[in-house]
Amino acid sequence: MTARRSLAAVIALMAITLAGCSSAPPPPTPTPTAADGSSTHVIQAADGYAFSARVWRVDPKRVAIYLHEYRDDQTGWWPLATTVRRLPVSSITFDFRGHGTDADNPDDVLGMVEDARAAVAFARSQGFDQIMLIGAGMGAAIAVQVAAEQDDLRVIGLSTPSAFDLLDTLAAMPRVAGRIALVATEDDLSAAHSLGALQAAGEVPEAYVRLYPGRAHGVDMLRPTGDEPGVALAFVNELMEEFSGQTTGVIR
Repeated sequence: MTARRSLAAVIALMAITLAGCSSAPPPPTPTPTAADGSSTHVIQAADGYAFSARVWRVDPKRVAIYLHEYRDDQTGWWPLATTVRRLPVSSITFDFRGHGTDADNPDDVLGMVEDARAAVAFARSQGFDQIMLIGAGMGAAIAVQVAAEQDDLRVIGLSTPSAFDLLDTLAAMPRVAGRIALVATEDDLSAAHSLGALQAAGEVPEAYVRLYPGRAHGVDMLRPTGDEPGVALAFVNELMEEFSGQTTGVIR
């Protein structure tokens, strides 16, 4: 009788244990990040500096390379890069030297130009032959500099300065004529003043220039505030659609 009671107790304990296991919550699902869907690649600049880049491959020929602002990093571009994935345009983001995880010298601007050149060379090595540089602040100045050297590159400049450190953006503008769009806000006074000077120097058509109300700078012009979309987001999407070949003609 004692043995039977002991066996019954063991069976009851096992049943309770199994019931507890069956009601246990499932393991958590990994939280998606803004970089999901990208692959990571190491790029080496001409001076030997190596850095990693994120690539979202959508179209085998068209790619947008995003160039971040001073003392910022590539993560600010990820929401736009993943939005553009819905269009037939691939995306590349990276951190300039001295930024992101490498914060030793954020002022090596000429080195950062080498980084951008290397990113373009990498894009070409991957088979992309239609390349757009989308830069904000310092990144826009670097985009103009690199596009002035390579006449098949297109540029969208957000809050583009007329000069940044050793970079004379204004002097480079005539060499990017017909290949650049400029965006700024009215109360971002330095960027607004630069926009007018850059437009004149590059003879940029009005259809490719936007001066919005507010004071948002760089990538902040693309970020929603409350229920409102970023002031420049629709315009940049139109430019990207034109670049992708979905639409043709003048942007209105």
